[in-house]
Amino acid sequence: MGFNYRTSPKSNPAGFFLTIFLGIAGSILVGFLLYGGRIFDSHLPHFQFVAFGIIGAVFYATLKYISLRAALVALLMLYIMQVITAGSTTFDWLLRDFVYVGGIGFAVHNFAAFTERELRGWRFGKFLALGLIMAIAYAAITSILCILTRTCIGAALFPSLIKGFLIGGGLGLGLEIAEILSPSSPGKSSTVNQ
Repeated sequence: MGFNYRTSPKSNPAGFFLTIFLGIAGSILVGFLLYGGRIFDSHLPHFQFVAFGIIGAVFYATLKYISLRAALVALLMLYIMQVITAGSTTFDWLLRDFVYVGGIGFAVHNFAAFTERELRGWRFGKFLALGLIMAIAYAAITSILCILTRTCIGAALFPSLIKGFLIGGGLGLGLEIAEILSPSSPGKSSTVNQ
């Protein structure tokens, strides 16, 4: 499924950057309300509110305003950023980061496709869809990483669903507010090629 939007960052730079900014802000705000300033410590699991927000918002905005190909290139750049931030030096850690960033990209792409196809007429509430999609993706990412690292137990699955919903809901709320505020948002004039 490809997205073919009639606008681009050149024709709507405000919408492109507003989407990135508010998507990141939404995820960070939810994380900050729950965990305070600890979300900014990259050594703590709460940092995922920041990382998911950045990766998800940049990928979504690039997908929405440019193309799937450009969004995949952006996802590759975000993967490299994640590898550097996490200090990944072994194959296992590189694989972990690939699963992590790829899972976020997969969830955000499915959210974009689902909202374009099924929720186009909704004025508000699409963020709940991203919360649910991200909850499932986050639980899947956690499960895959548990299998790869052999360090987790099944008890990690339920908290992953909750955390994924909160991260995705915050990100989705920011993206939805950006869509409402964005001048001539492409969501209002987009087409989906199937």
